[in-house]
Amino acid sequence: MEMDFVLLSSRGAGSASHWSRALADEAAVALAATGAPVHWLCQLGLDESEPDPRAGVDIVPLRGRVPSLRRVQGRIHDQLTDVTLARLLRPLSRALVVHIGYGAPGSATALWLAERMGARVVAVVQPAEVVCPRQTLVHASGQECTDFSDPRRCQQCVRARTELPSGQPVGAAAGPVARAGRRSRRAIWPGSPGLNQFLSRSDLVLAGLLPALVWTRSSVARATLLEFGLSGRRVSDMSENRAAAQGEALARQLLAVTT
Repeated sequence: MEMDFVLLSSRGAGSASHWSRALADEAAVALAATGAPVHWLCQLGLDESEPDPRAGVDIVPLRGRVPSLRRVQGRIHDQLTDVTLARLLRPLSRALVVHIGYGAPGSATALWLAERMGARVVAVVQPAEVVCPRQTLVHASGQECTDFSDPRRCQQCVRARTELPSGQPVGAAAGPVARAGRRSRRAIWPGSPGLNQFLSRSDLVLAGLLPALVWTRSSVARATLLEFGLSGRRVSDMSENRAAAQGEALARQLLAVTT
């Protein structure tokens, strides 16, 4: 009985593509070249162009808006993706679902849903997108963040606005410009996400990875994911075969999982 491969790439902001799109594109083409059935759920930003057709690849574009940074919960929920994935998996006898870019704005429940429907699941991740609401592990102050377990620190970071609309750092200007920056900051970041939203984000993102094989790019990245709470048995450093960096290598690794 043949295995269907279902690739899910993450949504970019505006017209910019997420890094997962190029990787999913290359992997889908390589898998299709082996004769395997391939489906690519390609999440797209509102202004992002659709991918070109690929021989042997069933491309399903999923267009939507990336919620603002302040919508901590909204950035990990995507009903369109979950419903489309469930409908795709229902008639398939055997499937491997691969979420590339898990943790970026999109569905944190897609892998859990796929596993509950009988599919095997893999996540290809960059740890910053998994553990950090900003997806950068860079604090709003500009400093590298090594403490992603404190919801108060995350709350303060997400509340902060470090630029004026012109791109000038807040605090660098004086007089009317500075006052305009403060007004702009209040207008764009009214209120604040509650602490429980950050705790819930961490719990849901972690839970969504529990049934998956998790692949990342380096031993340092793996250590970050283990600190986040993942089991070392489920997380692999793929730097040696570069499975998380090149589409053809990723396709070979996925084929190996199914044998």
